[in-house]
Amino acid sequence: MFARHFFSLAGLVLAAIPAYGQDLLDPEIAFRATARLVRPDLIEVRYQTAPGYYLYRDRLSYVLEPAEAVLGKPKLPAGKTKHDEFFGKQVIYRNLSIVTLPVAAAVDTPLTLTADLQGCADLGVCYPPVRRKFTLSLSAAPAK
Repeated sequence: MFARHFFSLAGLVLAAIPAYGQDLLDPEIAFRATARLVRPDLIEVRYQTAPGYYLYRDRLSYVLEPAEAVLGKPKLPAGKTKHDEFFGKQVIYRNLSIVTLPVAAAVDTPLTLTADLQGCADLGVCYPPVRRKFTLSLSAAPAK
């Protein structure tokens, strides 16, 4: 069911892009993301969303590698509620949003955080899901 809606939505997005092409930002610019270890046991992901764009809270997801590293439950900001024509009632993020992720990993283990996101432009065009990868070094993290 989700796959059918996703591909229908992706088709709408792709069909709408030529009409709005000159007005839309590249997703790398519309949804800037950075990740860093603020402590050896805590990752901070910052999303800087361009004016006129927003991220869906329920479309944020995270995977941490290697498998020996354990990622805790993300702490998400409150956000704002919006009725979305495609997904119904959704919590969205605009401007700066900070997500923190507890992590347990061995010292000096390089970590790869994969962060998935999806967002839209206020023009009524939604982007397909975007995947970002970040390499994090525990040895470079500030001490607790």
